[in-house]
Amino acid sequence: MDLRGKTMQRNGSCADVWFVVALLALAGCGGAAPLDTSPSNLDDGGLAASAGEGADGGEDIAPSAGTTCAALTVPTSVTPPGSTPVPASCACTRRPGLGNSYLCPMGANQSVTATLGPTGGSIELVGQQGQSSGVPFQIDFPPGAFTQTVTLRLTETSVPPPPEYEDWSPVYLVEPRGLALDKVAAVSVPFGSNGSFATTGFIAIPAGLGLYERDEFQSCSFTRLTDSYTNAGFEQASLFYLGYLFVGVPKTADQAACP
Repeated sequence: MDLRGKTMQRNGSCADVWFVVALLALAGCGGAAPLDTSPSNLDDGGLAASAGEGADGGEDIAPSAGTTCAALTVPTSVTPPGSTPVPASCACTRRPGLGNSYLCPMGANQSVTATLGPTGGSIELVGQQGQSSGVPFQIDFPPGAFTQTVTLRLTETSVPPPPEYEDWSPVYLVEPRGLALDKVAAVSVPFGSNGSFATTGFIAIPAGLGLYERDEFQSCSFTRLTDSYTNAGFEQASLFYLGYLFVGVPKTADQAACP
């Protein structure tokens, strides 16, 4: 449940009683029930869904029919982060090992769920990158995007971004993976990096930055969403089916050896 900007209100009044008695009796005067802030209804990643509550992501959500690509996994053996300098042409990365930086926050597998139907709605996750950028990951589904009720799960994963890209966000997973939408949704993904700071003294956003989604049906590789648009701290694009997403840009030739 999204508690941001919410206040608890109670309706009705208890007339002809002392003021102190009225305060004590408010709970019995037809007021609204208090907001449930128990851990089972909150998620430390942050949630805003027009239908659905926060969850711990433990529910099993199977891929959609027709999906032929295997799920991405976290390596069982990872290189610990190191302070060894990397070439000046290299930006920070969320792949474990050299090049790690607080400016490239890794995902911590925080997730939220939402149950939406034909009327549409939204799902939102702050996560690690959202805390750094000040912008959450968000998908807005218009009415008609779903023909029936579906439970969605959004996860900011700890999966390493593909090595051929300079990553500007963690890899996100929206499930059921491969589920096609009947109407296009709008997705916003927060990003951040140290960019070219080592060589220019400021963080420059590369011209080719974009939002990439994995093809869940044929190549199983990431491709840039055609209408990806760079905004202030987040990337926007049209979403036609659910799956893996991240913000990045292909490495240049002089970045080929970067972590």
